[in-house]
Amino acid sequence: MAKNATEDAEIKPIKLHALRHSHVVLLVHENIQQLAIQERLGHVAIQITLGTYGYLYAKSDQHVADAIDGIQFEIVIEVDDSDMGPV
Repeated sequence: MAKNATEDAEIKPIKLHALRHSHVVLLVHENIQQLAIQERLGHVAIQITLGTYGYLYAKSDQHVADAIDGIQFEIVIEVDDSDMGPV
């Protein structure tokens, strides 16, 4: 039935495992926390999730760098006028 539907729509069928992987890629791209992804996938340990999908996080390094670059730091220097003498 699903095969006929994909043929009728002229699209390539996708296997369930590939759909699961695509789902994780989307979650990582949306910056969903790793523990939430682990729970969603039903992995017993975070090491399983990171061992399988950890390579996706390497691509997020640029996102982190961009976020840090976007932060504007304000430096406030307090000056004690009494130590300056006459101006």
